[in-house]
Amino acid sequence: MKIEIPYYEDNSRISNSAIGWFLKKGPRYLKDMLDGKEEGLSAKYLEKGTMIHMYLLQPEEFWDNYIILDYEKPKSVNFLYLQVNLYMKIS
Repeated sequence: MKIEIPYYEDNSRISNSAIGWFLKKGPRYLKDMLDGKEEGLSAKYLEKGTMIHMYLLQPEEFWDNYIILDYEKPKSVNFLYLQVNLYMKIS
């Protein structure tokens, strides 16, 4: 299925996030968020969520934006943490 309007820029429908912005911070904040005047949240877990979402639902875009780091696996206690962080966003 080819969609002409990019997924994240489509403001023709209201999202759950937009409802939360409206209810918690008011209509002005919602308008500023939709117009790109407000920054919003940014955290490591949001970046990972975006990465997983893109990998599952937009695989072509995922490979355009991320690479797999190729290095020997460490034999430390932090192996599981490092295994989750094998993907690196291409800037």
